[in-house]
Amino acid sequence: MRISVGIDVAKEVHWTTAVTQDGRVLLDRKVENTAADIGRLAVEVAALKGERLIGIDLYGGIATLLSAMLLAAGERLVHVPGLAVEPMVRAALAESTSTGQFLPRLMTRITEAQRMDRWLEGTPAHVLWMKAIEASVPDALFVHVIRDGRDCALSTARQHWAAPLGLDRRRGTGVAALYWEWMVRAGRAYGRRNAADYDEVRFEALVGEPQRALERVGRFIGQTLDFERITQGRVHALKQPNTSFREERTRGAFNPVGRWKAPDVADDVALCEALVGPYLDSLGYQRAFPEERAGLTEMRMRLMYMTYFGIKHFAKAHTPLGRVLTSSRPWAQQPYAGEPPVAPIAAERAVEEPAAAAR
Repeated sequence: MRISVGIDVAKEVHWTTAVTQDGRVLLDRKVENTAADIGRLAVEVAALKGERLIGIDLYGGIATLLSAMLLAAGERLVHVPGLAVEPMVRAALAESTSTGQFLPRLMTRITEAQRMDRWLEGTPAHVLWMKAIEASVPDALFVHVIRDGRDCALSTARQHWAAPLGLDRRRGTGVAALYWEWMVRAGRAYGRRNAADYDEVRFEALVGEPQRALERVGRFIGQTLDFERITQGRVHALKQPNTSFREERTRGAFNPVGRWKAPDVADDVALCEALVGPYLDSLGYQRAFPEERAGLTEMRMRLMYMTYFGIKHFAKAHTPLGRVLTSSRPWAQQPYAGEPPVAPIAAERAVEEPAAAAR
């Protein structure tokens, strides 16, 4: 019996599905990108017996551990690159006379190749670029997901997305809260000027009342969004949440709402509320420490970081520093033009290519 195993490779969690030649599903689960869980996967795949072939969509880099362990277990691996993006990139570049024309032309090509009707881009930082996006994609619609600033700050601080300056090394969560306010203000300012193309939805509503929240978004974008249908899919964000709190996934207690209520983060929350409390109030979020007021340190931080964020964004958008601050590394993992749709992976290739790239 032939068994096909497909692995969708990701940085933290892979997704594995194994099916027989007649379509019967034998295995369908997430796999942590750790030696322990990959080892368990190798045992499960071996227990399937039959003539097994494993296809992965990336090799090297974040797939190195996975590839090496499965090859060491005696499995056969092939690289299935999926959509060949580079030829589309070259075609879009050839047709474009400005950077603003490039992205919509590339995304339209990808959308058509996948037989889809629309494309979606969900990078949170792009809330700062809505005016530029509108100029490049005149029919773009913007759904601004607003989350409680305290929960957002706790997550952002973990990922070091708003690194504090030297004087505030111990106040990273507070700096992240200021970054949250600065970002949300930018998005809402655009929304006030462009109400027809802009809608807001609360993150807490998406989690607590998903169908009701999705119906509102669906009416805005002109697309039926059925929560039950979404959850029936084999891979979606509820099965494999993208979170900086990885330990919650392993404990089976994942809840991204209200983490700020935990006693062990009370000091961080008090600082957040002293820094952004009035803006939390304006959005309808109740404070845990309503008596907290901004002292000299908090006033200094607000003035310094709100100015710093603005200057940094201007430098990135309008000066040559933008080339230094923007990474193109993700393109390194895309299939190359002319690459065969299925390429066998040898043990030495899986392990040595990342080392060669590093040199």
